[in-house]
Amino acid sequence: MYVKFQGGGKGRYSNTESVSACVEYLEHEDLERLSEGKSMEQFFSRDRDFVNSVEVTHLIDTNKQKLCKVDAKFFVLTISPNESEIKALGRTSEEQAINLRAYIRDTVMREYALNFNKGLSEEDIRYFGKVHYERKKSFLKKDNMHVHVIVSRKTENGRLKVSP
Repeated sequence: MYVKFQGGGKGRYSNTESVSACVEYLEHEDLERLSEGKSMEQFFSRDRDFVNSVEVTHLIDTNKQKLCKVDAKFFVLTISPNESEIKALGRTSEEQAINLRAYIRDTVMREYALNFNKGLSEEDIRYFGKVHYERKKSFLKKDNMHVHVIVSRKTENGRLKVSP
């Protein structure tokens, strides 16, 4: 499993302003899927399988109480299972996506919350994930399923700052 934290700088992962550019970028694969007659892959959250991009943008952008203008408002985790891990997730890409979402919810975000040592659980973290089925620009030899998780800098209740 390869995990990368992204945020800052300029471009799609610039995180001191709105998350809208990042959300828009993460939808790029949907256009290809639709043109191939496949369904769009929706964003997901801790407790919902389908969250639209407008709601993702709103819920991240409005969760910034007491953050300064130059503070990060969100971060992005990219979680990329290797080929054998993907096979272990299921036989079809649909099974693999369902199980990858469950893994993010049940394991990755729980560990993310616990590692702040602030008594947090995964329920305290505001995040939205999006499964991608291909990786076209990668150092990895094969295209593979992965997930991008947009994580708010503030906890769900807006009281604590959390950053990787």
